[in-house]
Amino acid sequence: MSGDGRRGAGESRLCHNWMMTVVCHECGAELPAGLSCETYFHRALAWDFEDPAGAGAVHHLTVLCYFLQHPSRYSPEG
Repeated sequence: MSGDGRRGAGESRLCHNWMMTVVCHECGAELPAGLSCETYFHRALAWDFEDPAGAGAVHHLTVLCYFLQHPSRYSPEG
């Protein structure tokens, strides 16, 4: 921040670079620390059920894409 407490034009990017991130070992996605692909998957599932005609219409694709990118989550039952 500048001496007067305001952010300069290039400082917000610098602050972003300091944010802790993690990388998913299966799909390679860069995620904010403390979150996981599974967290985002569960959020997507919630949207599917909140809006059955919209996001819910492609629920099968949401599930398929997640599991194709995260094969360790496969189960013999699935």
